[in-house]
Amino acid sequence: MAVQNIHLGWEATNVPDSGLEDITFPMAMPNAPREEGYYFEQAVAFENVPEGMDPTLVIYTGLQPRPDKNGKSIVHVAFSSFFPGTTTSDSNCYDTADGGPGVSCAIDVQSSYEDTYHLHIKVANQTSYVGTLINHSSGKRWPMGSFDLPTGVSGMKGGDWVGFMEYYFTTIGDCSKYPDTAAIFGNPFTSTAGVNMSLTYPYKDNACDDTMPWHVTEVDQSTLEITIGKNTTSDEATSKQPTSTTATEAGTTVSASHSSKNEPTPSKKPTSTTATEAGTTISVSHSSKNEPTPTPGWNGPPPNPDWDGPAPNPDWDGPAPNPDWDGPAPNPDWDGPPSNPGSDGADCS
Repeated sequence: MAVQNIHLGWEATNVPDSGLEDITFPMAMPNAPREEGYYFEQAVAFENVPEGMDPTLVIYTGLQPRPDKNGKSIVHVAFSSFFPGTTTSDSNCYDTADGGPGVSCAIDVQSSYEDTYHLHIKVANQTSYVGTLINHSSGKRWPMGSFDLPTGVSGMKGGDWVGFMEYYFTTIGDCSKYPDTAAIFGNPFTSTAGVNMSLTYPYKDNACDDTMPWHVTEVDQSTLEITIGKNTTSDEATSKQPTSTTATEAGTTVSASHSSKNEPTPSKKPTSTTATEAGTTISVSHSSKNEPTPTPGWNGPPPNPDWDGPAPNPDWDGPAPNPDWDGPAPNPDWDGPPSNPGSDGADCS
């Protein structure tokens, strides 16, 4: 069974009742070793799920590193559904997802690790979902696969738990011994008009204790890099707040900004400022311009259901009476309410 080390997700506001028409997840992995084992993923949950079906079921998409082949870098991309009753006729796909119900699609492409990739999911009709991998730097596109979800599943939405960084070679039980890696996640976007989208802040899964070193840095206002490895400062020790901007490899700019190359126009254009200085962590002083992205899904600490308020004091009988007070003093000048000279008594007829 795979271990989901780190979770993150996304959320959308102003989504029409008909749901999102499409969604694109920007991702990159310039600092990930070219070894098999990690899965960098985002997922889509659904507003409408038929009664009797698990409402937490999702469709996944993401990148996985692979060893070079014939001296060329290989990027693996996955696209899958975990809904029972999902069907496909796509040659990139097959029945089952992680050995259970659903459909899995996957491709290997010869492409650079220095580039940013856009993983695009589009609703082709009420039940058909089509995945496309887009190299944001070159504009090259590859079909990931397609499938039909069961009737009644609709309304793509996010959540703070739907995305993750996962290690799926679990013969090593201690998360602190997992290989070092890193992945970059950008704000998702959509062509659906008026919708605003953002990432939710990452957090460590309970499957890994605090000995697993990991860290989050802001590449820019719309992009986070998550690093797992010995050379990081654990976010547990920094209140899970990004405090620095981390550069990517020399000569590489990793950006979640939108290009018009064969892609939908986002309703909210992410920024594209990036650091490119090799091996450097650039500390930033605090100002309103570089504050960490808030976590909009957090509403404060959870209530304590075992607390019923302050304990009563059995020795208190209320305020002590005042033996010297006989009530309000009478008013000697008041003779009662004035009589009504026009009234001869109540009319009882």
